[in-house]
Amino acid sequence: MRRLVSLAVLITCCGLASARSRSRPRPSPAPPPALAVLTKDRILLARPVKFAIAKAIIDRTAFELLDAVVALLVAQPALQLEIQGHDGEPDQEYRARRLSADRADAIRRYLIAKGIAADRLQSRSYGDNVPLVSPRTAAGRRKNNRIELVVLPPPAPAPTPTPAASPAAAAPPPPARVAPGR
Repeated sequence: MRRLVSLAVLITCCGLASARSRSRPRPSPAPPPALAVLTKDRILLARPVKFAIAKAIIDRTAFELLDAVVALLVAQPALQLEIQGHDGEPDQEYRARRLSADRADAIRRYLIAKGIAADRLQSRSYGDNVPLVSPRTAAGRRKNNRIELVVLPPPAPAPTPTPAASPAAAAPPPPARVAPGR
C-alpha cells in the first residue's frame, strides 16, 4: 500500500498524470497588450515615449513602442503622420519649444531609419501651447511633456485634366459639294 501511494505521488509530481487529467485544457495565456493602436485620428501608445533627461535622445525602453508604430505604418502604406512634440514647462518657452521639436524630430528620424518614407512623416513642436492639464504642479508638467502621433488627412487627389474643346472639333464638318450635272 505504501508503494502504491508513493507511486501515485511520483506520477502526479513529475507530470506523469493520468490521461483524464491531461485531457483538461490548459488556459491559454492572455495575449500581450497592443503597444500601438491606430484610431481614426491618431496612433495611441501603451505608454509614453521616454527620453534622456532634458535631451532628445530616445530611451531604449521606447524602441519597442516605436517598432510597433513602424509595424502599423508598414501595414497602412497610405498613412501619413505628424509627430507632435509637447513640453510642460511654460516658463521656459524657447527651451521647451526647442526640446520638443528635437524630440519629435528624433522620433521621425528613428521611423525613417526603420524604413518609413520621409514624405509620410512630419515633425512639429507645440511647446507648451497645447497642455492637457494645468502646468502648475510637477505632475501636470510631466503629463503635458509628451509626444503625440496624429494621423494627417490624405492628400487631395490632383484634378484630372479634361481635354480642351477646340472650336474646330466642336463644329460639324461642312457638307460635301457635289458637282452639278455629273
